[in-house]
Amino acid sequence: MSVKAESTTEHDHRGNKRRAPSKLRSRKMSVFLGVAVLVLVASVVVQAKGVNAGDGNVVRKNTVAHSSSISEFPNGRVDAAEPSGEAPPSPTGFPGYVETYENDFTGTTIPPGWVTFGGTDSLDPDTGEQFAATHDVVGDGVLSLNTWMDPAYGNEWVTGGICLCQDSKLYGAYFVRSRQTGPGPTGVDLLWPTSNTWPPEIDFNETVGVTNATTATVIWGDAGGQRQQRQLALNIDMTQWHTWGVVWTPTSILYTVDGKVWGQFDVPSEIPTVPMTMRVQTQTWCTYNYACPTSPQSTLVDWVAEYSAAANYTKSVGTFASSSWAINTKLQTQIAELAAVIDAQGDSSVDLVGYSDSKTAASKASVVSQNRAERVRSFLLSDLEQLNDDDVAISVTSAKTENPSTFTSTPAWRARNATVVVTMHSTTAG
Repeated sequence: MSVKAESTTEHDHRGNKRRAPSKLRSRKMSVFLGVAVLVLVASVVVQAKGVNAGDGNVVRKNTVAHSSSISEFPNGRVDAAEPSGEAPPSPTGFPGYVETYENDFTGTTIPPGWVTFGGTDSLDPDTGEQFAATHDVVGDGVLSLNTWMDPAYGNEWVTGGICLCQDSKLYGAYFVRSRQTGPGPTGVDLLWPTSNTWPPEIDFNETVGVTNATTATVIWGDAGGQRQQRQLALNIDMTQWHTWGVVWTPTSILYTVDGKVWGQFDVPSEIPTVPMTMRVQTQTWCTYNYACPTSPQSTLVDWVAEYSAAANYTKSVGTFASSSWAINTKLQTQIAELAAVIDAQGDSSVDLVGYSDSKTAASKASVVSQNRAERVRSFLLSDLEQLNDDDVAISVTSAKTENPSTFTSTPAWRARNATVVVTMHSTTAG
């Protein structure tokens, strides 16, 4: 099921910001009002409650989260030795994707490739926009982004933030396992344009200073101070460890938490089309009377992982009953899982090759293989339609068996030939 967020346009009285490469994102969160429909996503509940944060001159509407019964998204592997209880996901643990980067923060210094933030935004200075590298600490298996009143900066609240600025991608999947120690600063996991020209921006976990909710946002335009964006809210305990993810393709942005989809934006014209990098940061907005701590707090990050879509990903649907093309419950589940992978990859084309285990004649084998492929195609199209993904070209090839002249009844032969092989072609691999 896909529930679209309502597009909003908001006016920011501070105008369009320019950001120098050495500076940090400083977009103010605005008032977030509205009503969310009750949606159950595994153990996560989106309740009928708004999240209030920020600039009272701006109002944006709440939207509805989306649920998925398919658990095809990285979460982590149970490991009692990890601070969060879960180790990074397997490099091959995301169907249709290949892992391109992983860091478990096991050392005592900021890892190579990461850049720490410092300073303020000179165009829009604010107490909460003071960052210092001394507030980024690696130790005891976690990255700590620490907020405290720092004497080195006149006892202002100072925060931490880092980016993997040398790892630029156009589309991909990003996952961060983190938690907040308490309320006050807003913690943000986001994708930021490599060019440092804003917009666009993709936030996949922004706490707005509270510990019982988070938001996800895509900002794709800003003309004359009119910001165009979509946003979701999720009520969840942010002091507990969670794995936050975003899967960004040319046609959709999927937001995940703990391996489940909780939101989706799927209007292609609103999807960023420029290379971006991942950032993890905290900040405060004390002069705007929100996201302002009353005590030192931290964002703790256990690990991060990045993935890129595989160029060609192949999976079999099977096994079918002997000489049958009926789609039973087990096969329906396999097809639904494949639809989720296709949607997550942003695939533009899929090839189906039907195989037959018919032991009677070549003509019968042709009918069986053709009908199997056609039935899989029909169910696959239906599942993709439910995911609001109707731009996938699906081809069917029939009259296929493996070693078609050898009609034996061995289990191995049946397993090879009682299937439909699905090959997905990604245009975003890299």
